[in-house]
Amino acid sequence: MGLHSIQEFIKYKRLSKERQGVHSPFLYSLIENVLRGKSAKSLTDRLIDFFDDENVLQLTEKYPAHWEEAYGVLLKDMRQRTVIVIPSIHKSEHHTAAWNRLRNRSEVRMSIDLYNHGLLFYREDFREKKHYTLKYPY
Repeated sequence: MGLHSIQEFIKYKRLSKERQGVHSPFLYSLIENVLRGKSAKSLTDRLIDFFDDENVLQLTEKYPAHWEEAYGVLLKDMRQRTVIVIPSIHKSEHHTAAWNRLRNRSEVRMSIDLYNHGLLFYREDFREKKHYTLKYPY
């Protein structure tokens, strides 16, 4: 773990909230049914179980320089309730910078930082753009 990862982890631990700090019914349900799940399945598999297979897209690019290009390809497949899973968002300064650029895009209505993963939501029913940092795993 590099210096950047350690600094980001300290910041993450300081800022992350548990379900009691969340006021959104959608987010509370996501925490209860996905993040707090005791299943041995991966985060992506639990998200697929919760949202349906066609609504969960995973960014598999290992290099953050390619994330935005891959995101552009995924953008064509986005639906009203799409969630994009991005791995290793705090692995390096480049990873964190790419994550921040993606989460700040206009079509992203909610972003969740889980330290090891980032989640981007495209939901027009979210009126305000929101970013959350949540404790994970529980």
